[in-house]
Amino acid sequence: MKVDMDAILKKAQTYLDSSEGQKQIQQAARGAIMGNVTFQTASGHGYSIRQAANKFIETLRGSIAASGLSAGVASALNEIEYDAPVDNGDGTFSINIHFVGNLKRKSLYDEEYPEGVDNLAALYNNGVDHMMSPVYGTWHGELAHSRTVIPGLHFIEQAKQSFMAADAAKYGVIDIQLGDDYK
Repeated sequence: MKVDMDAILKKAQTYLDSSEGQKQIQQAARGAIMGNVTFQTASGHGYSIRQAANKFIETLRGSIAASGLSAGVASALNEIEYDAPVDNGDGTFSINIHFVGNLKRKSLYDEEYPEGVDNLAALYNNGVDHMMSPVYGTWHGELAHSRTVIPGLHFIEQAKQSFMAADAAKYGVIDIQLGDDYK
């Protein structure tokens, strides 16, 4: 018995290219992706959105590690998680990725700035350049002054660029949108 594999593959490809074949592919991909995941991804790429999210988190952690942050700040930024994937209803899925560690830090001058720093990730990612005098206070038992200039390290944008260049196509990621705090 001789099997014509080329003819079988041609018929399979014709079906897959048809509207019914595409519909069946999307339904199967939705089931696989929702059992696993993405940011905004297209279906049919073979990886789940959760796999894509984990790869992006790995890339982000590498970007944080390479940014030159102190060990204490880098450790606070290493706690990263993602939410449940959301079906956008158009064949794409979205997933939110966020820092979960304690990103708040006390102020050196509690009387004037009782809230302190509320988002270390945004502070070090974006940087700050104050036109003000430094604030003085006690930090770990020592008299210290605040920095009035903190250069933006842009580790989140670097992670996005690295992921989109190296891994987006593999994981079917269409876009990564940064929250307003990180732009």
